[in-house]
Amino acid sequence: MSAPTDLADIRDQIDGLDGELRDLLLARAKLVDQVGKAKAASGDTVTLRPQREAAQIAKLAEWQKTNAPDMSLAGLVAIWREIIGMALYQQGGLEVLCTAEGEASARAHFGASLGYRVVADAAQALAGVSENSVAVVALSQAAPAQDAAQVVARLPATGPAQALCYGLGVDEGADDQVTLVLSGQPVGIGREIYQANDMVLSEIDTALSAVQIADQFASKAIWLGTYRRPISDQGEQ
Repeated sequence: MSAPTDLADIRDQIDGLDGELRDLLLARAKLVDQVGKAKAASGDTVTLRPQREAAQIAKLAEWQKTNAPDMSLAGLVAIWREIIGMALYQQGGLEVLCTAEGEASARAHFGASLGYRVVADAAQALAGVSENSVAVVALSQAAPAQDAAQVVARLPATGPAQALCYGLGVDEGADDQVTLVLSGQPVGIGREIYQANDMVLSEIDTALSAVQIADQFASKAIWLGTYRRPISDQGEQ
């Protein structure tokens, strides 16, 4: 008879922790509300802060590696991405424009709280980037964006590259960044994350501007954006 009693006690403890998690989520939501009010007061109208989000995921991966190696990093990241998505929704929401090829990556990254619109092609997705919308396309659909839009993240947060997220380029003062360039042939530096026919996507291990890329490679490579260095599927950077 002792086993069921012990099991019941364990489940009671789990239920207690679940209640604490709910309370912590509510406390976090109240802080997110304060962030939204502070941003509105300062005139900050850009919803997405991809480098801050990437830093949060990097901290989570380091915690998992040190304190909880038996827990699934992919599962932890999925939970955190849902929490981040709820915070974005709470601050007014974010529309995610995506191609059919990029939809699965977009939904996995931004979670269930946000709105999605599948568009005909990458050009239409990139044209819709604004303060309150982003675009997600497959690697094979990468292209230079217009105006202030750029690649702000490689998806998914862990594991091999599958898609790119375009948003407005905002200087968040982050370190440990990479620069993504598009070329017809390998550029000879950095890490190739995609290659097919006459298209190569390469990450260069530093933050470079479009002007610097043009000076270094002339017409051989096109700057697509800068973002925080992604985490590998082993949880390492």
